[in-house]
Amino acid sequence: RMSSAGQERDWLLKISGKELVDADVEAHCEKQLVEHRRKLASPDQLQYQEIDASQNRLDWKGCEALVRLGLKCQDLRVVKLFKNELTDKAASSLSKLAEA
Repeated sequence: RMSSAGQERDWLLKISGKELVDADVEAHCEKQLVEHRRKLASPDQLQYQEIDASQNRLDWKGCEALVRLGLKCQDLRVVKLFKNELTDKAASSLSKLAEA
């Protein structure tokens, strides 16, 4: 559900431009899952339609954490990972997300 401007965007996970490294993203993803489980009776389906983790310092491990989170989203449409430090090692995780 995409909300109009000025309202909370519960469909968007925005962690872009914060110079986050893999450990930061892993902790943030785990925190999102814990909060979601606490709020909802259905912990297996997150409401995010977009994950924006662009402009950070993520490598394959942080990408893997985002993919695990993304696979729990029932209607994920966009994942922004540009301007990170991703290598070919992230490809296998990303392919799982693309197949879902």
